[in-house]
Amino acid sequence: MNIIFNKNKFVLNPDGSMFWPKESCLIVGDLHLEKSTSYIDQGNFLPPYDTLETLSKLSFAIKEKCIKKIIFLGDVFHDCNGYKRLKLKEKNLFDNILNKNIIWISGNHDANFIPTGIDSFILYKLNKFTFSHISSSKNSYEISAHYHPKVTFKYLGIKISSPCFLIDKYKIILPAYGSYTGGLNISSNIFKKIFSRNFNIYALGNKKVLRVNNLNLK
Repeated sequence: MNIIFNKNKFVLNPDGSMFWPKESCLIVGDLHLEKSTSYIDQGNFLPPYDTLETLSKLSFAIKEKCIKKIIFLGDVFHDCNGYKRLKLKEKNLFDNILNKNIIWISGNHDANFIPTGIDSFILYKLNKFTFSHISSSKNSYEISAHYHPKVTFKYLGIKISSPCFLIDKYKIILPAYGSYTGGLNISSNIFKKIFSRNFNIYALGNKKVLRVNNLNLK
């Protein structure tokens, strides 16, 4: 799904990433790697496959579009010790991804972790765009993440609940990219405070992104 945002073309991908052709750049938010293993100390068990699934998905997207630059919009890991818990296969995948030109935005879950040799930013500005983890009313033409937006709607008579992109003239909020991530419904008052006017909703499908009409919301 192609969109124009501040006179730039962006491509919304069904995996939850956003491609910026002008910069050969892939933008992703909220991978929450090693979320499953973070619950072990609490006595809870989740199947420990989320990191491999997420990194494999990201690696495929990078190769498919010949990506030169990646902007991580924060919460790459679910906690600051997540990198230390990576198994060898996942660590190799992650380290290989870091060979690209990386823009690392600090998140709230992994604020004290920065990969070796990578610069970290609270805000990053590029070509009149502001990239951040959490949206701020002070920023225009801002691209952020954090809230894991999710929408419930009807498509071809079927009720569907899906992560989504939220977009208006001045802001884009990306869906969570990670495999084990919940979602905040778009009816939340949080989104009403962020977006001054009505926003467009783009839901993730299996093979394409769907623009959701307000009449189809459930």
